[in-house]
Amino acid sequence: MDAAAEERLQQYIDGIGTVLGHPKRREAFASYTLGLRSDLERKSVEPIAALGVCQRSKSPARSADP
Repeated sequence: MDAAAEERLQQYIDGIGTVLGHPKRREAFASYTLGLRSDLERKSVEPIAALGVCQRSKSPARSADP
C-alpha cells in the first residue's frame, strides 16, 4: 500500500473511531482493525480475538477501571 493510501485509510479509521465515541468501543474497533491488517491466516473473529489476548498478556499490567 502506498503512502497516500495509508493516509486515506488512517483518516477513515480515525473517523470511525470518532463516531464510536466510547473508549471501550474504540478499543474493540482498534483491536479488530489491527487483526484485519495482521498476518493472521484467518481473518475471522476468533483468531483476531486470540491475537488480542496474546498481545494484552505481553503488555504491562493495567489497573482495573473504577
